[in-house]
Amino acid sequence: MSERSHKGRSAQRYEVTDGFRAQHEAVFGESKPQRGRWIWDRERRALVPASEYRAPEAADTFGRVAVVTDLYMDGTRATDGTDIGSRRKRRDYMRQNGLADASDYAGVWARAEQDRARFLSGGGDGTRRLEETIGRAMHEQDRGR
Repeated sequence: MSERSHKGRSAQRYEVTDGFRAQHEAVFGESKPQRGRWIWDRERRALVPASEYRAPEAADTFGRVAVVTDLYMDGTRATDGTDIGSRRKRRDYMRQNGLADASDYAGVWARAEQDRARFLSGGGDGTRRLEETIGRAMHEQDRGR
């Protein structure tokens, strides 16, 4: 005996046979659809009906505190061993050594990419550069004679 699935109107149709149902029950147990709101209980490690769920005590919520300080930088060192464990130390170190972040050049790189694309598509000043290069080579050749 077989019956159509609940996906009868969809493109994915399949038959639910008695053999399939028996094997399914052997693996997962008897299935009883239950409606309602369910919440994952970490202590029980199972879904629990919302009416039976008890929220954890305030002491258990300690692990969910957001980081709102610069302590994530505490103990950070540069490659030469200099302490850059705060924003001020890092900024001063970058200035003293003439360093910059890659994000400081995002706009410059975007403009250069547009210029390259325009030049490679023939819209740039490639013809003028070619003429200047040929003229310079001819001038240097004439001077060398």
